Amino acid sequence: MSLILDINSELYPVDAGDKFKLTLASTLSLTDAGGKDNAAAAAVFGKGEANWRSYINGDERSLADDYDYVMFGRVYRYDDDSGSKVSAFVSFGGLLMCLEGDIRHLQNFVVGDSVYLLVKGI
Repeated sequence: MSLILDINSELYPVDAGDKFKLTLASTLSLTDAGGKDNAAAAAVFGKGEANWRSYINGDERSLADDYDYVMFGRVYRYDDDSGSKVSAFVSFGGLLMCLEGDIRHLQNFVVGDSVYLLVKGI
């Protein structure tokens, strides 16, 4: 698996050799994906999305609370031309990510889907 990622280094400085935990998620909700709360959010805000404003205002605890740097984006391209190796491209408001790897690990990426990227230094 390989990752190329743009990060706003003024907000979250990263140096060569730094170790970090990176998580990709379709929602910031801590409830189970099949849970009642998530189903209600999906009906109002679209597939896999919860109201991020409630998280920012501190009304709800979210996955973002455990991370140092969070970005929201959308899958804009998915290349599967080279057999078992695929590439998923996500735009986070102009900051881009390319994740390349085996199709087994990246098969759930769909163009247009929302993606949260969360980073925490370790």
